[in-house]
Amino acid sequence: MKSLTFVMLFVLFIAGCREAEVVGPPELKLGRDQCAHCGMIISDERFAAAMIVKTDRGNRALVFDDIGDMVAYPRDHPEQTIIHRYVKDFDSSEWVKADQANFVRVLDMHTPMGSGLIAYASQDAAAAKQGSHLRFEQLATFENHPSTAPAE
Repeated sequence: MKSLTFVMLFVLFIAGCREAEVVGPPELKLGRDQCAHCGMIISDERFAAAMIVKTDRGNRALVFDDIGDMVAYPRDHPEQTIIHRYVKDFDSSEWVKADQANFVRVLDMHTPMGSGLIAYASQDAAAAKQGSHLRFEQLATFENHPSTAPAE
């Protein structure tokens, strides 16, 4: 009987150690979370981004201090299977799916890693901002450097 009890407790312990399945954008802990690409502490959520990646232990959230870092991350980690990408709306700081966001590249905008990229949920809000207007698909050619802009 003791063996059966031990086995059942062990199974419950192992099941409890499994990471919780990530569904949707993560909760961002400003001043505590580190960027998955550059390691900087995330301190300004207006420029934050996230991606959900598939791992052998379930889905995992990665957070970034700059949209440009989220764009660059897959180039350095081609083994990662990306499930979803999110960006923060510049005005409301609400999460928006990256493929539905409207991006603006503002060269004189000081972003954490110098990308100059900001995102908006609203196309009208993005259109009101001066800069290069981009869709998510156009960011694939982006290099995280202020002098490099993707073709519009």
